[in-house]
Amino acid sequence: MATVCTISISTTTALLFSSSVVPVPRLKRYSKERVLPSLSARRCPSLNAVTSSRICSRAVSPLSVRASLYLVQKVTAQELNKILTSERTFSVVVDFYATWCGPCILLAQELEQLVVEYGNRVKFLKIDTDEEYDVAVDMQIRGLPTLVFISKDAEKDALRAEGLLPLNEIRNIIDSL
Repeated sequence: MATVCTISISTTTALLFSSSVVPVPRLKRYSKERVLPSLSARRCPSLNAVTSSRICSRAVSPLSVRASLYLVQKVTAQELNKILTSERTFSVVVDFYATWCGPCILLAQELEQLVVEYGNRVKFLKIDTDEEYDVAVDMQIRGLPTLVFISKDAEKDALRAEGLLPLNEIRNIIDSL
């Protein structure tokens, strides 16, 4: 049974469902200089400090600051096509996900760890199947999350895995590319 708790964010109220099926993704701090702002604060780009929105007229929403912390790049169908058709020196892992999918959120956390581990050897991309419905139909995405592993060698076939895979399995597939 899921429990519901209410958190007040400024004047808006958001409902969070806490259960093992729909976890909230954790945010990581990547350096000592980069500090996440609180929900009621705003980041001032000119002062590079957290201030209230009344002080800084060019304040950025905390949600946009958080979105820039994710390492897996969200792409559109055109951007994916451009990356795959160009000559590349790296393998590509494409995560087909949906924002409402609980296992997709868990997989996103694992992919963030793999981005740090593999660096420039593997490019991790994600595509929202709700926004890019045509790509999902063309790629015959039936279950979420779906990972497509594409080798840097154009002669090798792409590998596809549906469902939530353990981190070691994903590593083994990437290493075999």
